[in-house]
Amino acid sequence: MRGILGETSGATLYMMGKRVGNMLPAATMDEFTATIRDLKIGIPEATITDEDHISVKLYECITCAGFTYTGEMFCDMESGIIAGLLENVHGKKAKSTQTKSWSVGYNYCEFEVFLY
Repeated sequence: MRGILGETSGATLYMMGKRVGNMLPAATMDEFTATIRDLKIGIPEATITDEDHISVKLYECITCAGFTYTGEMFCDMESGIIAGLLENVHGKKAKSTQTKSWSVGYNYCEFEVFLY
């Protein structure tokens, strides 16, 4: 993917996604889940680890679901959208990092989100 868009495209896609997430209405975790589903970004499963840490599994990720192994994770826009929406829900800044993906051998993507 980065071969097509350029090696530095990840940060741009993340920031674009975060802006989109900030523009979407979500005030609760239920609204967060519904928004991700309604926009067909994927099927989210969020786990609140503590007040500043949320893990989000995203099944059927719009970008990489069904991909074969590439060894590269590239769902930067989804990561940004998740962070932006969770900023709306929690009223804090959020940083999301992708830790798992279809493209590295899982059947879902996973994002670790830290609120600050």
